[in-house]
Formats: sequence, C-alpha cells, structure tokens
Amino acid sequence: MAVIELAHVQLKDGITASDPDLLKNLKEVKRVIEDYSGLPTLFFEQIDDPSVIFVVGAWPSKEKHEHGFDGSPQQAVILDLIKDQMGIDWMHYMNIDQKELPIHAPVLALTKATLPKHVDRAAFDQSMQKATHGIEPAQHGAIGAWNIRKDIHEPDVRVHFGGWDSIEDASEGLANVIATAGGALNPEPTNLFFFFTKQIKLA
Repeated sequence: MAVIELAHVQLKDGITASDPDLLKNLKEVKRVIEDYSGLPTLFFEQIDDPSVIFVVGAWPSKEKHEHGFDGSPQQAVILDLIKDQMGIDWMHYMNIDQKELPIHAPVLALTKATLPKHVDRAAFDQSMQKATHGIEPAQHGAIGAWNIRKDIHEPDVRVHFGGWDSIEDASEGLANVIATAGGALNPEPTNLFFFFTKQIKLA
C-alpha cells in the first residue's frame, strides 16, 4: 500500500506561497520527486499564513523515500534549489493512500493530534468515532491517518484530513467536533493543531 510523506514547511525571508520564483522551483521539485517516486507530489498553502506550505507526497512505501530518495543525487539537486527559500519544520510518514484524501476540496483542513506514547490506536479511533457520531461531516469527505514512526523516539501522531467548501465551514465543523468530543477521547491528545489549507496550482 502506498503511503504519504506529510511535511510542514516554513518559507524564509518573507517569501509567500504566491512568489513566482518559489512556484517555478516547486514545479521543478515536483518533477524531480515524481520522476523518482512514480506518484504525485502536491503542495498546499496555509490559508491564514501563506509563509507556510505543506507537502503531501505519495510514495510506494516509506522505505522508497527514507532509504532511497533521501541522500540521493536527485534529492541533493532539489535541496540546493530551494535551500534559501524554505525549511522543513516537521515531517511524518502517514499510513494512507493519497487518493483517499479530499485533496481537490476548496479547503483541506488538517487536524494534527499528538498522543501519549504507546497509545492503543484502535481504541483511540473508536473513541473518536463515538464522540463525533452525528456531527455534520465535511462536504468533500474526511479521513484520519496514523504516522508510521521513523524511529522509536517519534510519538504517535494522528492527522485528520477534511475537505470543506470554505474556511468558515471548516472552522464551524471543527468547533462542533471540539465541543462534542471534548473530554470524551481516550486518551486525550497531548497536543492538537489545526491547519486550513488550499492546493497550490502549478502551471
């Protein structure tokens, strides 16, 4: 089963996601990665902070990226291309096929929950499903995915992807989830972050 590489990227020196030079370089980054992976790599802009972008790259497996592309001449080329424009804050391998994500929605909302180590993932998913039963779903679908740990030190992370018509709908939907699920999740996340994004269109 294919996986995704989900990366949170901070742009440097006042650059935003609409910068022409950045878009030109992202197009080349996309080409190089896709030539290697054989699968789509997509970029998303954080709507309320265009100095932040997300990479949602599809890979045949974690090993194809981690032990193949990482450290390769192809990676060196694109790192040199973008080194003055951006830096990766965090990255997770996620156990989900990119095709299952609502990537074509006007707004892709990401909810990142960090859980206590050695959490019972199935039990947490069940508590989430029970706590949110009956809440109006995202218009373009939603799905959650767990990280595939890079090493024993990486915590358990669950990311919920929801596709919405607007940031207002996404905000209202997530507020309803928080109000309903507050205190009902077992265990409760140690950290919870929300991101509202839209896909960056590369000509």
